[in-house]
Amino acid sequence: MRVDRRGAMNGRPARLSVESGPWQEVVSWAGPWLADERWWDATSHRRRARLQLQTAEGRAHLLVLESQRWWLEASYD
Repeated sequence: MRVDRRGAMNGRPARLSVESGPWQEVVSWAGPWLADERWWDATSHRRRARLQLQTAEGRAHLLVLESQRWWLEASYD
């Protein structure tokens, strides 16, 4: 899934696998929230998008998109 410069996604999250675990159905989500960090410094400038998902098992996960790659930033019970 991609997020454009205006925060529009090219689809909706349907499933998530954490740490090579089984795929879980995504039942709700919020975001994405865009962050343009340190835009004034060319060497440390970062663009990120964060997305929060809730899976069918009842856990919430905060994902971060940076450089066209998704990362898990946090998980909540």
